[in-house]
Amino acid sequence: MASDGAGRLQPVAERKITLVARQTLELTIKNDPYPRLVINSVNAANKPITGACFDIYLDAGSALGAKKVSNQCDDSDKVADGTTSKRLEPGRYVAREITPPPDYAKSPDFKFTIVADTDLVLTLQHQLAGTLSISTQDRAALVLPGACYELWTKQADGTKGVLVAKGCDKDAAVPGSTDNGVTLLTALPPGTFILSQSFAPAGHIRAADRSVTVIGGQTTPVTVTNDKI
Repeated sequence: MASDGAGRLQPVAERKITLVARQTLELTIKNDPYPRLVINSVNAANKPITGACFDIYLDAGSALGAKKVSNQCDDSDKVADGTTSKRLEPGRYVAREITPPPDYAKSPDFKFTIVADTDLVLTLQHQLAGTLSISTQDRAALVLPGACYELWTKQADGTKGVLVAKGCDKDAAVPGSTDNGVTLLTALPPGTFILSQSFAPAGHIRAADRSVTVIGGQTTPVTVTNDKI
């Protein structure tokens, strides 16, 4: 279980005291620890999975409030057991998974409330991540380098929702990556999304948006064809 700030203690309530001349007043003050948030990361079979890390924010309603905890992981205590914990003051919060367990997709942000004197134990079930392998070509099926793509959630009316991932066929973050006409979008949650070509190959018209389906634990090939300007 991760280090949870066990040294954090709740302030005691104010109390009245009476001082008497020429006497010593002895007081005992007991500070109780704040309640503990416990997040158990599991797979579809409800087995523990390791490697998750979280940021925790105050809940500001429709937006994130101030960040209260940064990069709290299940191995913060040097023991990777799939359990992340942190002592928090009573209040309303939002947890954001910043690092999912390997091979799994990030979980959506989730809200929770810490109540005085009560630990909160949550189970967070993760889905296997999927990959999109996007090949860009012209009408003659010749490879076109230099394209970039964005993946968006698909709203009920078919329009774009929230940006999920983006990338180009030459990824500066990947050593040795080149313009080979193939763009990989990885660590994706399963579901149906909108794929948008954000940057077209030189001399070509940007391709129309399209619907794509990501399958957990699989690489799904997608071919995008661009017309010349």
